[in-house]
Amino acid sequence: MGVKNLWSLLTPVAEKIPLWELHGKAIGIDLSGWVCDSENFNQNNSQKNMYLRNLFFRTYNLLLIGVIPIFVLDGEAPLLKYGAIEKRIGGNKGSMKTHIVRKRLNSFQKQCELLLNIMGVTCVYSPGEAEQLCAILNKNGVVSGIVTQDSDCFLYGARVVYRNFNTSGNGSVDVYCMESIEKKLNIGRNKMIALSLLCGCDYDEKGVKGIGKEIAIKFLQSLDDDVVLDRLRQWKNDTVLNSVVMDIKSQTNEIKLELKIRNKAMENKNFPSEEIIEEFLKEPNYPKVSAKWILPDINAFIVEFCINQTVLGKRVRNK
Repeated sequence: MGVKNLWSLLTPVAEKIPLWELHGKAIGIDLSGWVCDSENFNQNNSQKNMYLRNLFFRTYNLLLIGVIPIFVLDGEAPLLKYGAIEKRIGGNKGSMKTHIVRKRLNSFQKQCELLLNIMGVTCVYSPGEAEQLCAILNKNGVVSGIVTQDSDCFLYGARVVYRNFNTSGNGSVDVYCMESIEKKLNIGRNKMIALSLLCGCDYDEKGVKGIGKEIAIKFLQSLDDDVVLDRLRQWKNDTVLNSVVMDIKSQTNEIKLELKIRNKAMENKNFPSEEIIEEFLKEPNYPKVSAKWILPDINAFIVEFCINQTVLGKRVRNK
């Protein structure tokens, strides 16, 4: 989910750290990632409401080590992403209509929100995608890092991202820091947006036909991050490149590579998509969020999730 092959590209800079290093930190969590992960697993499992059970224990473990979780729930998804939503929630039922898919996700979110509120954990709705608000909260210093499976969080401005939680033994988690990505891989936020345009993302799964990760990265690393998007915009009316096409002797390897990518990209009259660029760069208004945890409502938890729902195990029945 997110930009094609971006996680594999970032793997070399990921650092595994012990969970206790998150002690005292506020962490933004993309709820939909945990819900979808559990629900996909639940399709082949007899355990009812696995997403609620997993959410409870994951949240419990974070609270136990002194993490202050802030869960971000999806708002209205951009129309550009409806196809990806169908695949994510529908699984092998990809033909489900979008409004049914959204209704199902909203139902999951409402149940999760109730559980988290009872546990005393902060929940906030994003005006758009959850990973978007997670990234903005991280960029603005409200949270120290975020938890999401969507790699496009970096394109929205995230600086620190956590993945692959392991609570067994002493516990560990993989951390991706944008500072390390910029220094070691020479890839910044704008280059990631350019990569999404060239190789594909949730908003445009096809990207530019015939352009893979290796070619795109080689080209992007030849440019500065702050000029790369304008460079793509200039391709349509770049007189310098047009003149170079006619002069083979002036074609360096870098120019040849850019010409190759440009020729393929220009087969799409809408390239580069300003809608996608705007989606990643805009910063919508969002509600004030405070990092705090309040005492849980034990009575409500027993009634709602031990008696009425199957969360901790078999449903409790009145004798």
